[in-house]
Amino acid sequence: MKYDNDVQMDKYEILKRYFGYDTFRTGQESLVEALLNGRDVLGIMPTGAGKSLCYQVPALMMSGITLVISPLISLMKDQVNALVQQGVSAAFLNMCRCVKISMFAMDEVHCVSQWGQDFRPGYLNIRRFILQLTFRPVIGAFTATATEEVKNYIVYLHGLNQPIAVTTGFDRPNLYFAVLRPNNKPTALLKLLKERRGKSGIVYCSTRKKVEEVCEMLNSGGISATRYHAGLEDTGRVNNQDDFVFDRKCIFRRVSTTCTEF
Repeated sequence: MKYDNDVQMDKYEILKRYFGYDTFRTGQESLVEALLNGRDVLGIMPTGAGKSLCYQVPALMMSGITLVISPLISLMKDQVNALVQQGVSAAFLNMCRCVKISMFAMDEVHCVSQWGQDFRPGYLNIRRFILQLTFRPVIGAFTATATEEVKNYIVYLHGLNQPIAVTTGFDRPNLYFAVLRPNNKPTALLKLLKERRGKSGIVYCSTRKKVEEVCEMLNSGGISATRYHAGLEDTGRVNNQDDFVFDRKCIFRRVSTTCTEF
């Protein structure tokens, strides 16, 4: 990602112009400053705390290209769309060795842990890719979830060089968790959704087949819903994701465990 501007802006001007903020949130500025000074970083910040901004701001101040690794196509698309709308040149691709990479940012880096590597085993090969580059870029690793053991493993596996580590906490006061054990799950799900008319939501299911079944059930019940899983063709997944982003439909996704989120 790069921005097209002949005038060099400082981090505060970039923060305001491209992201609309006057000040950094807790932990962000320390990570930004460390990356700008050529220090590897490890940022542990809750979802919604602004991890992506920690590498996007320095990316716009560095020469060359910043390569961001993310485990999900939907996350890539969301970030690229947001950056393009803000006037930043950005795109998502599979891999690239033929250009100068100034910064290497890894999002959702907990994918290397014992419960995540089966999900994205490619994360285990990132260090080998970096070692093949002619010039070693500064490396930023970011996640919302990591125990002390996982943090140490991230540093070891990716060869982070004495990284600046910032942990801002895990509490997300805007969320709450509840466990329901209904006798009839379809009926309970329809009730939850109808209580939230006018809002968007995500329903996670354990298999692709269950995603299809539940989505069909809700459409039959008058709920505008669509689905998102690896079995769909690229065009269909993109269209379904856009329907959710623009609040046109509820979306169903396949994960390893079953839960419902609103």
